[in-house]
Amino acid sequence: MLSRGLLLVVLVAGAAAQDDAEAAAEGEGEEECVPCEEAWEYVEFLKTEVKEKVTQILQDFKGSTGADATVADTMDEVMSIREAILERIKGLRKGDIEICTDQNVKQEEKLSEFRMEVMGILLDLVDADASTIDNLKGISKKLLDFRKTISDEVMRLLMLPEPDCGKTVVNVEDCAECQVLADLKFTLLNLQVCSKKEDAEEGEEAPEEPEAPAPADAPAEGKAAEPGSDCVEPIMYSMSLIIANEKLDEAIAAFYTQIIQATDEAERTKAFDKLTTLKKFREKVDEYITALIDEGEDAKKLKKYVSRNLRVLIIEVTTALEECNKSCGNEGGECESCAGPILVEALDKMEEYTIQMESEREDEEKTDFIRTDLINHINKINEDSRGILTAKVQSETGVLEECEADKLKVYNMIKGPMWMLVNTTIFSEDTSAITEMIKAMEEQLRMKLSEYCKNVPVEGPTDPEGPNCEWEEYEKTKEYLVEVDTTIQEGLFKVKEDSDKTKALLGFVKIQEMFDKRVKKLFEDKVQCIGELTFIKEKYMPQLTKCMIEFMNPKVKFTEMTRLQRISCIKTLRNNMEDRTANLLQFELKKSLDQLSDDGASK
Repeated sequence: MLSRGLLLVVLVAGAAAQDDAEAAAEGEGEEECVPCEEAWEYVEFLKTEVKEKVTQILQDFKGSTGADATVADTMDEVMSIREAILERIKGLRKGDIEICTDQNVKQEEKLSEFRMEVMGILLDLVDADASTIDNLKGISKKLLDFRKTISDEVMRLLMLPEPDCGKTVVNVEDCAECQVLADLKFTLLNLQVCSKKEDAEEGEEAPEEPEAPAPADAPAEGKAAEPGSDCVEPIMYSMSLIIANEKLDEAIAAFYTQIIQATDEAERTKAFDKLTTLKKFREKVDEYITALIDEGEDAKKLKKYVSRNLRVLIIEVTTALEECNKSCGNEGGECESCAGPILVEALDKMEEYTIQMESEREDEEKTDFIRTDLINHINKINEDSRGILTAKVQSETGVLEECEADKLKVYNMIKGPMWMLVNTTIFSEDTSAITEMIKAMEEQLRMKLSEYCKNVPVEGPTDPEGPNCEWEEYEKTKEYLVEVDTTIQEGLFKVKEDSDKTKALLGFVKIQEMFDKRVKKLFEDKVQCIGELTFIKEKYMPQLTKCMIEFMNPKVKFTEMTRLQRISCIKTLRNNMEDRTANLLQFELKKSLDQLSDDGASK
């Protein structure tokens, strides 16, 4: 066994030497200041080809079933990272990858360092004793350290001064992403409707439904006319999402090409916005694919997962599609009425209250929560209504626009039933009466929503199982990091005028909203994950508030600030999140490896 390990070491070392020889043989490409933003394209490579792959390896450690299989799988993945890094080094030396000489990115130098770190990990993996638990822990530690190194490199690139050279260019085709979003939405809705329909008809063969005319945003070819009329077996849910992601990959690749060729800054920014939206959805779908594969072949679990988890993404895709259609002048959005969001928000309230009533809290605590939250929501409705009425009185015609009229009508409709529910929480001694009223209000809101909107998904299941606090926090923090990077890219990395400060502030507001929603959810779950709550309240929120206060100062002029000055504040928040994800991932790795050790000892 030892001789085999030594032989593998020799082979890997030989491969490294061959890599250097092949790369050197290609020769140095001439470096010149070409019109490009070299740093950001390099950042994308590091994130997608290195960091995400390392993260996936570490996540696979978490779900591994045996030490030998873990070593073999990890070696394959690490080798693929090595090959990607080597290919990029070759591309740089051949001149296939354009660089900006005045930007001091130093891609080749850094990539060579990274390749050596990867080789060190590979040497550990080919060791004869690699499959022991102690060695696996050491390898996982090296992978975590390497992941941190890549994160630090990304931050270094973000802090580089802006280049003086610009880009040559093509006109970016408008509205190309609308059909992509429509296809994605249809796929998600189809899976969700199918999973719920099959749940309702468990044990029975689903009846055939008549074919209906294709909706405006349904795929033109090869798709069912209505979501739910073309259902696949639950085991194929992941394949449907894989196909959807392939379409997203094609669109993302097209936008990358357009961005590289764009000369006009406005067009380039627009393309970046579209690309970022599609990448966000692709990453989320990829998480769903992984989760579905992890569920195995249990049809009941697969249906439950799809029914429970797709809702939020469907809403986000629907919103993005509506905005896309509106910006492109397309008619027939999913919910053109301004009343739609009001009704969806009210439905979310009813779902929150249902969760409360099903919880193990004391009855008095449940009713107090519902009563207090409802009164606050009604006060908000009253304030919005007064604003609409004031605008009506002050207008020259005294007539409201259709949008405001719809909002006022819905506000007036839902206030009465909400006050009735408040009264029920005060005077009813039977909690079942409260539950029944919540259910009745939910049904009425759904009916009213169907009058204003088409196919807006509003179902929201509950999760009766207890949380895995560390893993849930890890997943949520990854979402925060995506939004932080989007804010850096769109609002801070490269600015053209002082008004661009608004983009950064809007990004901060969105991050704040994510924190608020998560804190609310943690409290609704009776703060079972106190560590996550503490980190958000004591680390993330204060730093974000500091950044917002700093940028809201009217004296702050973006055009007079360097990139380093613009990013320094949000950099602290990002570093906190990166450190936290590394610690959480390390915790999960230790737990998984300890489990492997326990399993091995029990055999």
